[in-house]
Amino acid sequence: MTGGCAMKTDRQKDRDAAMKAAQAELDRKREEARRDVPPGIEQEITERNAAKCGRIPLLRAIAAVQSEMPILRKTQTATIPTKTGRGFEYKYIPLEEIWATLQPLLAKHGLAVTNTMDGCNMKAHVFHVETGESISCGFPIDPKLPPQSLGSAYTYARRYALCALLQIVADKDDDGAAAMDAARRTGGGGAAALDF
Repeated sequence: MTGGCAMKTDRQKDRDAAMKAAQAELDRKREEARRDVPPGIEQEITERNAAKCGRIPLLRAIAAVQSEMPILRKTQTATIPTKTGRGFEYKYIPLEEIWATLQPLLAKHGLAVTNTMDGCNMKAHVFHVETGESISCGFPIDPKLPPQSLGSAYTYARRYALCALLQIVADKDDDGAAAMDAARRTGGGGAAALDF
């Protein structure tokens, strides 16, 4: 019985010695690998990993806003003139109503929204305040429009870009019928009939 215990202890000692040797070899290889890394690479890898992790707080905050954002009601009506001189109407959510509902949720979850002009595109950006990470989307604006129409197009673009970025939903989805109808009536692309 004693001999059996002694053998077991010898086996354990052999296993421990083998584990120590393997760990020492692993440590030696890691140290060698560190010496082979050019200066600055470790810093760059650290920064890249930090940048990837930065997207996680941004996406979590957007998800939180989306989960708390109510479905908004289309309270305003616009009339679009057609080539025949008649017009057709569609309902939409005004930008001020979207913003009044959305802004407290953005602030609560550490997000900020800005708009910039990039050539003929209005860009909307959603920033995570703590990490500086952002997402953005653009919306084309015709620079040849008269100033009053440009202001209207800018408001329209801000509304659509904001709704697209944060998946803001209106109370009724007509499956693009208004846009198709506008294209048919005006002979154009129908962008003016999009209703959000």
